[in-house]
Parts: sequence; structure tokens; C-alpha cells
Amino acid sequence: MNPKNLAELRILIEVERDSLTTQRKLSRSLQLSLGMVNCFVKRLVRKGYFKITTFPPRRAKYMLTRKGLAEKCRLAQEYLEYSLCYFKNIRQALSREVEKLKGEGLTKIALVGTGELAELTYLTLREHGMEVVLAGDLDAQRTQFLGHAIVPPEKLMPAGCQAVLIALVQGGEEAVKRLSAAGFPAGQINLISGQSSFIDAQLAQDLPLTSLPQRTVKPNLTGDDS
Repeated sequence: MNPKNLAELRILIEVERDSLTTQRKLSRSLQLSLGMVNCFVKRLVRKGYFKITTFPPRRAKYMLTRKGLAEKCRLAQEYLEYSLCYFKNIRQALSREVEKLKGEGLTKIALVGTGELAELTYLTLREHGMEVVLAGDLDAQRTQFLGHAIVPPEKLMPAGCQAVLIALVQGGEEAVKRLSAAGFPAGQINLISGQSSFIDAQLAQDLPLTSLPQRTVKPNLTGDDS
């Protein structure tokens, strides 16, 4: 699913949820520039997906049309199909990487990351009979991850782990640098690249979905699904 369609879907969702929203609010929630939001809004109005009525003082009300509702459902289905494909590709890529580690005799793993990609990595490791001995994260805003205490990456070495698996959608390179600076052997640092254009937690909450060198694993995401 391309970023343009996903941005349109998010705007349609926001307009349906709050007809009195403003373009400034849309800009903040979608993390797009105000000018970009304005272009998307004009485009969607031209397509007949919603109407704008104004009332004093200088307020606008966005009304989703039947055509807009149908388009939102179509885009949501497209996003669902994309997400399922992404999930499948991530799982396959993770299995290949975990099998490599297991084949090298590395079965005690420290996992860096606490998001969905890290959760998938954790499940894949367990499925292959491997042990997660400690969990780390860059910000360490959480204290626990699936029963493991979370520590900064620099403190993973004393945990008796044989390798580190970095499962971060963003910040992977920073984690590599911090681990290297702490003296962790480069050959035991494994970076998983789980890049997904324009997918974020906000949209996942709005749709009925479950929502990933150093050795780098890049899932086979061919993204031209417009």
C-alpha cells in the first residue's frame, strides 16, 4: 500500500471520527505538514469523499459522504491485505535468521526492542527452541517485556547471551553503535530491518488489525501495491 493511499485512509478515518477536526489537528495526528494535509483535503473533496461546510467564527465541518465511506472501506481492506502480507514476510525472514543463529550454535539471545517486531522475533525464537536471556531497549520507557526486565543495550553483555538480535523498526543503527561502543563483538550483533512505509500505531488502533553490516535481514516487501 503506497503512502498516498494510506494518508487518504487516515484522513477519512479522522473525518469520520470527528467532523469538527481541523487541518492543524490532522497535521499533528498524521505527522504531515499543514500544506500536505491541505493538498490531501482538497483532493478528497474534489473526489467527492467528503463535503466541507463553514459556520462562524471561521470554523469548518467535514461531512463524510457515502462515496467517501465506501472508499474508506476499500482502503481499509487494502491495508488489511498489505498488513497480512507484511506479517507473513516478516515471519519468514525472522525464521531464516533464527535458523542461521541456531545453526551456529547460538541459542542464548539478548533481544533489543519492545515493539511489535520484537514480539514477533521473541515468538520466532521460542518456536525454534531458543532462549531470550534479557531484553533491552534504547529508551527503556518500559520496565518489562514478556516477563524480562528491560535494560539499556550497553548492559546486555553480562547476561550470558551469545548473540544480540536487534528488532527495531527505527533506531537499529543507533543500537548497533551503542553495543559496539560497549565492546560487544560485531559478529554477534544481528540487526533486523523491519521497514514498513507509513505504518504506525495510531492507524493500527483505528483498523481491525493485529499489526518488522552486522547481519541484516530485510523482509521481502515489494511495496507498489496501490
